Amino acid sequence: MVRMIEAIFPSGPSKSGSAFLAPAADRLITCAHVVANEQGQRASRVFVSGNGIKRYEAELVSVDESYDLASLKISEGKQPSKGSSELPEVGEQVIFAGQTGWRREAFRLPWNDLCRRA
Repeated sequence: MVRMIEAIFPSGPSKSGSAFLAPAADRLITCAHVVANEQGQRASRVFVSGNGIKRYEAELVSVDESYDLASLKISEGKQPSKGSSELPEVGEQVIFAGQTGWRREAFRLPWNDLCRRA
């Protein structure tokens, strides 16, 4: 389940990107470069929106720049319903691709490792 996010920083322009639902019902995974800017600031506020949902705020929980991943906590009552076909099983291999600057990178991690890192 993909959501759009907008990251607001203490100074400078905002950034936008996408996020997907993690197995923990209250988490979204996004790219670290979306929630961190070139000045080394982390987003002070992150807003989530999507097709047919009202925009809401999420909390930036963790950032792992070495994997270009970040974890967002979804507010109580904002968790989307998840169908069994929408999420991979724990331990299943997934591909997460992101674009950092001029390079395009893709890597594989076990799903539970991805969620533990972010």
